[in-house]
Amino acid sequence: MGFGLHNGGTDPSRLLSSRDEKESTPYFDQASDLGFTLLNTPGMYTRFPFSGSLRPSTIDLAFTNPHMFPAFRSWDALSLPSTGSNHAPIIISLHPPTPHNDKPRPRCQDADWPGLTDRLENWLVPPSPPPPQPPPLTSSTNGSPRPSPHSQQ
Repeated sequence: MGFGLHNGGTDPSRLLSSRDEKESTPYFDQASDLGFTLLNTPGMYTRFPFSGSLRPSTIDLAFTNPHMFPAFRSWDALSLPSTGSNHAPIIISLHPPTPHNDKPRPRCQDADWPGLTDRLENWLVPPSPPPPQPPPLTSSTNGSPRPSPHSQQ
């Protein structure tokens, strides 16, 4: 079971109740605070009730984060035929960004070669640290090894 949120940003011609505003505002504020963008076309209905006494609404929402937004091309709730549901099928078209084929290259012409040469000539590699030493095999208080609990006495 889902829930429907009515919001002035998605359905500008709808007169919202204070309850609708109170319910939807925290979700839209949180999405905005996190940098998400609403993809829906404002005013394009996504739900068409079977009862003639209710009006269509925009409650099926699609958000994207800032990383995915450049790939977004279109949002469409009118092109596909009805599925028999009271919700319209929605097409979200994406176009992935073109990957950059240029590999980063060093900018040798911008290097401070005289300054680097002086630093490299005076650079000393620190000595390696000593290798770790294993703990001693005898660790009792009198210096003799302890008998194994599995040995016979």
